[in-house]
Amino acid sequence: STSHPHKHVSCLKFFSTTNPGMQQSSKTTGEKGSKESKGSEESKSTSDFFFDNLGKMFLAAMASAILALIRSSMATTNQTNARIEIEETAAIDPLEIDDLRTANSPDFNAELFRCVMETVRQTFPSGHATYEDFALVVRK
Repeated sequence: STSHPHKHVSCLKFFSTTNPGMQQSSKTTGEKGSKESKGSEESKSTSDFFFDNLGKMFLAAMASAILALIRSSMATTNQTNARIEIEETAAIDPLEIDDLRTANSPDFNAELFRCVMETVRQTFPSGHATYEDFALVVRK
């Protein structure tokens, strides 16, 4: 009971989409068969595209995910660096700024801000003042 080494080849050729025997039989079936084969060829070409390029699509998805992670990491780093730079150059701490904003928000409206700015411009026309002088003018 020895088996023939090429016994399964004919079976594979039967299921192959490139089997010349299968293409020839569809040509000989006539017009009706060719219309049916066109419909099946269109569906096969669509499904074959996905199956033929499955590895490429998986690789593209993985590369996109990795690039998104790298981009997110770089954006976080840039945001942290910007925050550190602002904190180092600001005269007061950002938390103090937020506390002042929330403490003065009901009373400190746009009209009052314009009034304070006009007073500061008139008092310090050069645009420079010490903190103590500025605080005295603003508190009036």
